[in-house]
Order: sequence, then structure tokens, then C-alpha cells
Amino acid sequence: MKRKESVLTVVLALICFSLSSCAPLIIGGALGAAGGYVISKDTTQGVVERSYDKVWETSIEVLKEMGGADFVYSPGGKFRAFVGESKINVRVEQMSEKTVRLTVSARKGILPRLKLAEGVFIKGIEKSK
Repeated sequence: MKRKESVLTVVLALICFSLSSCAPLIIGGALGAAGGYVISKDTTQGVVERSYDKVWETSIEVLKEMGGADFVYSPGGKFRAFVGESKINVRVEQMSEKTVRLTVSARKGILPRLKLAEGVFIKGIEKSK
């Protein structure tokens, strides 16, 4: 059953990124439940078995630890913050009773900051265990 969920998660992530006209790259094995995460030009996204609240709280915590400032919270599980001159957008979505999708994008002006987005994503997921 977990294998089927993992495959479905990866397929859904690929569809989401293909619709947004970004070429995705799948990184496997780092996160457990989904078996990996998907990255594009400026975004890192993955589905994990964690509580929504825990992922939300740890994402904010990680950004604060990285020097995040000017937090702006929006409905629908979204918030934005600045780390230095880079704008970080975070979205946490409840996918099922036990899983959430975390999406982190980062840009400095018009330039993508993929390493920053990936760093926030990985630290947030690891810390939320």
C-alpha cells in the first residue's frame, strides 16, 4: 500500500510541475514516506507523513533560525518571509489524514534561489519528525 501511495505522490507532483511549465527533477530517498521530493527552477515540493500543524510550525521556525523577517501569513496554508534579500514562499497543504504537501520557493529579485528553497524544505521536514 505504501508503495502505491509513493508512486501516486510522485506522479501527481510531476503533473503539477509539468502544468507549471517547469522541468522537474526527482530526488529520492531523503524523506521516507513519499520516497523523495521534486525540484524545479525555484521550488522544492514533497509529500510527507507528518501533521499539518507540525510542518507549519517547523517551517516558520526554520525560517526564523535562518534570519527570516517580514513574515506575511495568507489563508490556505501560505506564508511569505524574507531571508536576506531573498523572498521565500511556503505552502502547506493537507493531502490526506496523515500526509501533507510542503512547497517552498525562493527568489532574489527575478533570480531563482533553488538551494535556499531546498534547504528550507529539507530542514523543515527533518525538524518536523
